[in-house]
Amino acid sequence: MALLGVAAAFLLSGPVKGTTVQITAFNRGHYVETGRHQSHQNTTTGNFGGFQNSYFAFDLTPIEGMTVVGATLELELYDYFGPAGSSHRYDLYSVTTDVMDVVATYPAGSPEGQAIWTDLGSGTFFGSDTVNQFPSGFPPANRMVPLNAAALAALSDAAGDLFAIGVTVPTAAPGGNVASGLSFSLDHFLFDPGPWDHVLHLDVVPAGVADPVRISAMSVTNDIIYLEFEGLTPGETVGVDRTTAILQEGWAPVHSFVPDASEAGWNEPRDGRNHALYRLTLD
Repeated sequence: MALLGVAAAFLLSGPVKGTTVQITAFNRGHYVETGRHQSHQNTTTGNFGGFQNSYFAFDLTPIEGMTVVGATLELELYDYFGPAGSSHRYDLYSVTTDVMDVVATYPAGSPEGQAIWTDLGSGTFFGSDTVNQFPSGFPPANRMVPLNAAALAALSDAAGDLFAIGVTVPTAAPGGNVASGLSFSLDHFLFDPGPWDHVLHLDVVPAGVADPVRISAMSVTNDIIYLEFEGLTPGETVGVDRTTAILQEGWAPVHSFVPDASEAGWNEPRDGRNHALYRLTLD
């Protein structure tokens, strides 16, 4: 259990982050459910006369020996396929297939390609984003998708190696003669191949240095102070030392914690970070 002196923790009111590293995808593409993957780097994702899942591949050599404590995936949208007023959700997943096998090409009917298509749209969930329909040729600003705790662990494990993220659009309309989904790039001899912005933004610290537990938010309701902590790992608890030094303008001093609220446990991650709530009473 981590112990914090609350007065000292309040002095660290801003999140303590490590070094920020940006890594651009070195390869991208889509797989059709038949298993076909061509050498172009078109990432139309959804149903285009056959369901397509896509991927983005990254070289994590720049963060070798580091632990990832925060991550956001930046994706530049190219086009939207769907009726006016609609929306599409895209989900991000782990990729267990070797990255060099993912970037290889396969013909329709390839068992290897079919397995990779499945891999790109399933597995460990990393995050999601919803896009509202926009006019063709007028995409919104680049999408910034926070990655969850499972993604941070996977990125840390792959530090110094190659890494891929799979993308699927579960909201794509079914049917054999339909175009429904999203495109994050278009790379074809008839079209402008880019460049496109597909970037991992990573907060990293040296391996073995834990992301510090810190107070990230406070609120007061009915004479109860709620503190929110960041930097916990699944199953970890945080305790806070008895204090007489929490003073905020207009507040009475907090002299002790409620005895039955002496620990805060790990909650589901929010915005890519782990949080826990702590409850105190005002005397």
